[in-house]
Amino acid sequence: MSRSPVQGDFGGAPAAFDGNAEGSRNGHPSTARCVSIYGGEMGAWWEMRCKHGHGWSVYVQEEAEPAEEQLVCKEDDLPAVTAARLPLADRAEIRIVPAAWERDGHTGRTDGYFFEVRSALHPEKVLRSGSSMSWDDAIRCAAMFREVPWSQAERRWRNIRALRRGMV
Repeated sequence: MSRSPVQGDFGGAPAAFDGNAEGSRNGHPSTARCVSIYGGEMGAWWEMRCKHGHGWSVYVQEEAEPAEEQLVCKEDDLPAVTAARLPLADRAEIRIVPAAWERDGHTGRTDGYFFEVRSALHPEKVLRSGSSMSWDDAIRCAAMFREVPWSQAERRWRNIRALRRGMV
């Protein structure tokens, strides 16, 4: 039975994945500030329940509470009797970033990509490949970080980096 990369098989890490974090030293996370696309608080899930026991959930941006219409059960048109805010978990965000450049109407490196892993809740925590790679290699890297909590993603990044350098 083969192990998936998510279960710890790091042998398939592409050669371009050297484990360097943009703006980092020794592969530790960058301290460079990245702007959240949401401008701050990332939002939360809200779970509601009506008096008949029907349950539903909605995602609300920022620190807001659900709108009035979101607090009404769609099955029986009754208002919610309970509502619980569930903050987002700090999971690894995966990004594949084009490595292309443009200057004086010319474009280069259109077939290369950087691989990036970010904390979902702390936008200043960013790990980025030190060199570009193919799309297929970036997808293989992404599979190694699927559904991974940020704390585990940081460890996984260091492990991959060590494996790439023959240290483990």
